[in-house]
Amino acid sequence: MEAPTLAQVEELCHPCPPSPEGETVCAALVRYDNTLRDAIREIHADVSSFKLGVEHRLEETANLRAPLGRAVAQLQQENQ
Repeated sequence: MEAPTLAQVEELCHPCPPSPEGETVCAALVRYDNTLRDAIREIHADVSSFKLGVEHRLEETANLRAPLGRAVAQLQQENQ
């Protein structure tokens, strides 16, 4: 079962809240929803940044691997 969307919550809250407390609860829910959305955006940005960093490190490692492989092969030939 899915949670109601923000639009569904707003529909329930805004037409005619039964009491001022009901309106306050709805406003708090909307603020909470907005806060969660902002947090999720920040997490996505952090994950994207982390991903770029990992990709950069993998690229650096791949570039360093070739000379190391050649050096190991040369040492193996010398030791035969």
